[in-house]
Amino acid sequence: MIGLEQTPALWNGAARPGTRGPVQRILVVEDEALVAEDTSQTLQRMGYDVTGIAASADECLELAHKQRPDLVLMDIVIQGEVDGIETAASLRQTLDLPVVFVTSHSDEATFLRAKVDNAFGYVLKPIAERELQMAIEIGLFRKKLESEMAASRRLLEITLQSLGEGVIVTNSAGIILRVNRTAEEMTGWRADEIVRRTFAEVFTLSDPDDHLPRTSRLQHAVTTAGISRSDGYSVLETHGRRLIIEETGAPIKDELGRVVGGVLVFREVSERRRLEQEREKLVGDLRLALSQVKTLHGLLPVCAWCRKVRDGAGYWQRLEDYIVRHSEASVTHGICPDCATQLVPPTDR
Repeated sequence: MIGLEQTPALWNGAARPGTRGPVQRILVVEDEALVAEDTSQTLQRMGYDVTGIAASADECLELAHKQRPDLVLMDIVIQGEVDGIETAASLRQTLDLPVVFVTSHSDEATFLRAKVDNAFGYVLKPIAERELQMAIEIGLFRKKLESEMAASRRLLEITLQSLGEGVIVTNSAGIILRVNRTAEEMTGWRADEIVRRTFAEVFTLSDPDDHLPRTSRLQHAVTTAGISRSDGYSVLETHGRRLIIEETGAPIKDELGRVVGGVLVFREVSERRRLEQEREKLVGDLRLALSQVKTLHGLLPVCAWCRKVRDGAGYWQRLEDYIVRHSEASVTHGICPDCATQLVPPTDR
């Protein structure tokens, strides 16, 4: 096993003059010493940094864990009971390192076995420098793309799980594929309990007022191939729970614009609906109170002698004043015929 401390001519990972960015670091796994040294020198001429040379699986794994190279150039036939293909599988599983195979075996069985184990490249001996460099560059580029895609997937997953709304993803047939944490908490279902089941099998939607069944915005979005927003509240019943929700459905389309699934985003609004109902009742009560403002009703305590009225504070006031203050009416004065008979002498009529 040859490490960096034994190869002073190798670069230390800094950028070479005339190159862009850091030098790519490569671990060579080859059990023939002369071939290993020749390969190492070839790689250095190409501008790569050779981190070390290993002849067996154990040596390879030890160097890989210590040095964390960018890529491993692996001979399939190496020292020991574990061959290069099995070693590559271990590297992928533990360190997620890309491996380019170098071998004199060109039979289909070996090629297919290496392919199954996610080889990033395959070069036959005797090695042609141009082919080797192309295999390495393609392997490094593929690894870069994989890393970027993995980072994007992680970010998407974190975002999905961080949303305050429930999210359910289905295929075009309505089979549930993904459920985020909020949806699990709201519905009482764990994702592994409902994934691969149909949406209609797990959830029931109805109108909160007339209780008639409703079509999910998810199904509507998949059917119409457009975003579908709820025009009111829906009742989502599942797992013994009854939720008042707002829902929005959107289709999932492939690069050709074909609908391949749908996503439902929903939020629980039971408390909001309760507050809205309380507000509607309050508004109704206020309207009723306004309609009764300055409208006399109930019993009026009137003095049988002077005809004054006692108000709510216990004060007595003239009937005319009370009526003006507590109603929209105004008071005019005149004499009724009966009073006129009593007040005006017959001789003056």
